[in-house]
Amino acid sequence: MIDKAESTDKIIRSVTRSNVAAQSTELKRAAYLIDGWTHADIAYRQLSDSAIGVIKLAKDVNETRPSRKTFQIQKLK
Repeated sequence: MIDKAESTDKIIRSVTRSNVAAQSTELKRAAYLIDGWTHADIAYRQLSDSAIGVIKLAKDVNETRPSRKTFQIQKLK
């Protein structure tokens, strides 16, 4: 008989980086379904999470790049 912790360790070791995100998504989906969410609710949630991620990324890029005015002043120097 295989020990439960031993088999869990084997599963964890077999997970590669490429499919960690997919497994995480599937685990979230399963948790939502257990809580009584419908597939439409889950799809909407994932879509809104993606949109929020894109907005945050755009905001970060905007904050880190120099403004057009600053760039023109640096170009003249």
